[in-house]
Amino acid sequence: MKLPKPSEKTKKISKVVSKKMLASLFFVLVLFIVFSYVNYETKPLLSENFKCLCDSVQDPHENPLMYNYGQFKGQCVNSCTRRSSYLIEDKTFSDQIIIANLFHENEFWTASIPLNSIEKTQIVFENFTSKLNHVSIKFVFKNKIKIQSQDLNKPFRNKYLNENSLVFSPEAAPPNDASYNLFDGFMGRYGILFRGYSAEYYKSMTLNLKHKTRYKNLKLDSNEAQKLFLFSFLKFYETPIPNYQLLFNNCATLSVDLILDSKNLLRSKGWDIWDVLDPLRGLPASSPIGTIRSLYWWKLVEKEFSTEDDVRS
Repeated sequence: MKLPKPSEKTKKISKVVSKKMLASLFFVLVLFIVFSYVNYETKPLLSENFKCLCDSVQDPHENPLMYNYGQFKGQCVNSCTRRSSYLIEDKTFSDQIIIANLFHENEFWTASIPLNSIEKTQIVFENFTSKLNHVSIKFVFKNKIKIQSQDLNKPFRNKYLNENSLVFSPEAAPPNDASYNLFDGFMGRYGILFRGYSAEYYKSMTLNLKHKTRYKNLKLDSNEAQKLFLFSFLKFYETPIPNYQLLFNNCATLSVDLILDSKNLLRSKGWDIWDVLDPLRGLPASSPIGTIRSLYWWKLVEKEFSTEDDVRS
């Protein structure tokens, strides 16, 4: 027995119902994220706690963090390897600024930054899956960068980096040595770290992980580049710092917002109407959608990738 074919009217009704159901599901999803996100902003997920100090170092710039509530309540972020970098107020240097907790050669250093000598800025796409990227910002300087050891348990050391470049990387902060989990990221269970790396060490990490990394030059003048650097390494001092969220407050949205802020184009900090109007801007896909398309729309980057790190070697 053959079933009767649905009429054109039935097909149209079915399409309308399907679209309405999808729209309703999307609306519920957005509401869920918004209400969760607003709730998290009112109370810091991470706060300084000396119970989380790294036992193996004695470091005046260490900022040990513990989870205050949620899935990881009472657990520490591993302060031996994961810390936010931040600007140190130091009036001794007239043409340089100093940042603490620069990660280089698997330990933390202070770095004297020749702020007036920024040669170029780049947005970095580190391909950690076949389709998705981690997004960060690279600063290239004309002058050398001097670094000094922070660990007072070791002999004092200072030297110059081989490559005059730094990477600023907003990252989720899983507790202890746990790996990043997409579901926990979607649920907003992670805090955020604003990490600084020497570019040479960052490159060595991505090559070891076999992550292809590509760079796009940013369209910033010298004043905007300096503002971007300062805004990036002052993020540590902002309160309250909202939770990491996979779609609306991640490495991509934070990096793009900092770039927009440096050009006086940012409408408001944190979650706002642009997260609804441009919901894919936080999707750092390898194809020209999401974050890359948002960068094109704002005219923040050049069309072509300028360089990439070869992972075949």
